[in-house]
Parts: sequence; C-alpha cells; structure tokens
Amino acid sequence: MRAKTWGPTPHRLSAARRALKRQRDKLPLFAAEISAGQPTAEERIRYYDELNLKRIKEDRNRVAGQWIRGRMMLSKMSQVNQEAFLEYWNHHWIGPRTALYFVDLLDHWNPANQSLDWTTEKRGQSA
Repeated sequence: MRAKTWGPTPHRLSAARRALKRQRDKLPLFAAEISAGQPTAEERIRYYDELNLKRIKEDRNRVAGQWIRGRMMLSKMSQVNQEAFLEYWNHHWIGPRTALYFVDLLDHWNPANQSLDWTTEKRGQSA
C-alpha cells in the first residue's frame, strides 16, 4: 500500500484548493453559500484518503475470497486431478497468476481428460 504518499502534501493541498475553487466558480452568485458548506482542503484530502483505503481493503478482501474459493474447489478434486491441475498451473499456464484466473481455470478443468475444457456446453450455454 502506498500509505507514505497519503496525507496533505503541498501538491495535494494545492490540488484540493483548486478543486474547491472550481466548485465555487461554477455558480458565482452562490459562491458564499457554497464556500460555507465546503470542507477545508485538509478535510477533503482526508475524506478521499479514507475512501481510497476502504476501496483497497474491499479489493483485498475480494481477492482473498477468490483464493479461498479456488482452494475449496481444488480440495474437492481427486488427488490425481489436483496434481494434474497444479502441474498445469505451475508449469504450463502462461497467463496472469491471479486468483481470478485460478478460479476460472478450475471452472474449466475437465477431470475426464485432465485438461481444460473451454466448450460452452459445459456451462449449459449454446454457441
């Protein structure tokens, strides 16, 4: 996580002040009222930092859930199929090694011939 760049730096403070000014300048007749309801530049930065931290936590939880789902799917396979799948994943898969791809490959793994099955019939879809 890039926490060391968070917080009010001079550059971020300037950018926040410009953003607040742009909001006021959109309706110049109500600039005083808009200004009274606006947060300070520091509050704005803190608000967006909290939103960003929340998003990061949600993303990490989503990815962790995908890995858990993948490990559960793998544990339900027979030992022979587990070994064949892990051999493919560890030595032959050239795509990204992310949880999403791991689960997707498990969804398409055909235990009958220990290979990937990308046919649409497997999921009940017609081409």
